[in-house]
Amino acid sequence: MIDRVRRLVADPSVRWLAAARALSLIAAPLSLYFLVTRQPLSERGFYLIAINAVAFAQLFETGMGTLVVQFAARVRPSERGVLRAVADAWFRRAAIVVGALGLTLGTWVIWRGAMPGQLSATGPWLIVLACTAAYVALVPLVCLREGLGGSEAVQRMRAIQATAIAVVVIVGLMRARGIDAAAAAAVTQLAVAGIFVWRGRRAIPGADSGGGRLVQQYHSEQARSAKVWIALWIAPQVLTPATMLMHGATEAGEIGLHVALALAPPVLATAWMHARYPRLGALVASGAIRTFDETAKKAFGQALAVFAAAAAAVVALAAFAPSVFPFLAGRVLSWSLVAVLLVGSLALVSFQAMLAWFRAFGDEKFAPQVVAACTAMAMGGIGGAALGGSMGAAGGYGVTAIAVTTIVGIGFARLRAQRLEHP
Repeated sequence: MIDRVRRLVADPSVRWLAAARALSLIAAPLSLYFLVTRQPLSERGFYLIAINAVAFAQLFETGMGTLVVQFAARVRPSERGVLRAVADAWFRRAAIVVGALGLTLGTWVIWRGAMPGQLSATGPWLIVLACTAAYVALVPLVCLREGLGGSEAVQRMRAIQATAIAVVVIVGLMRARGIDAAAAAAVTQLAVAGIFVWRGRRAIPGADSGGGRLVQQYHSEQARSAKVWIALWIAPQVLTPATMLMHGATEAGEIGLHVALALAPPVLATAWMHARYPRLGALVASGAIRTFDETAKKAFGQALAVFAAAAAAVVALAAFAPSVFPFLAGRVLSWSLVAVLLVGSLALVSFQAMLAWFRAFGDEKFAPQVVAACTAMAMGGIGGAALGGSMGAAGGYGVTAIAVTTIVGIGFARLRAQRLEHP
């Protein structure tokens, strides 16, 4: 085990990736600490909505952008220009959609959440929106650089980016409004990536017009990948803006803080699970289907253990932190609210495991079921928010998660049995 870790750390890309992840993990509780201690409850909802928009841009890079990395690594040199053109076009369209939705629905939510006499949050929100849309359009250039042998440089950029974002967020939460801190984070995120792309522009192929199999395959796979990543992201994140729209910024700040806490366990569990999956595709390719299935079950079991440990820590934090740290008293930390939201988080981990099982076969046919389940969870949360504010949103989200996970799990078990019987 120690030798394996040493071999991994010997890779500079892995070292920079580990640094970026570690910085993000350290910064998250610090930012929540300053959010709780320095920002009034009425301002927290604005910050959480805006900072989630900043994180949404990163979802395009480290989620949907991985497909660009995969294509770049396997296409012929003569096809790289075509890949650049088709990826640029897809992410530009995505940036326009993100900008349009943020400008209309997002601005309406921000405007409705403001209380009389409260300083306008529209200006910082528009900065966040513009930087997010610009960052989405920039994603294929970063991912092309990564897929064409620049992995170390990209991971180093992400580590620098994580550090810079953490600094501006923490300083912003200490000295300004939360949404101003989010706007500074959006500008910083775009600036670091923009400088990186500009300095490495010679390593990125120019765009060439073309069509045929590559373009069709890219569009088909990118559309499927995007639907899944967006559905998994939206299911919990929609709770905060829905609550703000229906009950104002104070209740949005309450649910938003607890959503942020409840998402830490699935992030850790999914990362652990995916780290255990490098052999799965090779096992399927070699015909060792039963070994593959046992390895996948073991990885899921380990992920559940990680989730349980992290979830217990989060619930304990919400339950006992006000007693241990008096400054948290009366600052709306509810262990019951976190616990209900963690039910939905467990569903997200389960969906990731099911998707990964089929992806080992190069099969994305299970994706529509996951998208439908996440959509139902989001709608359950919205309906709950309409009926009962923050607790209603969590309850609707959690109850719907139990129902859809049961249904999807039964479907997965049947498809898995068929695949094992007829590999």
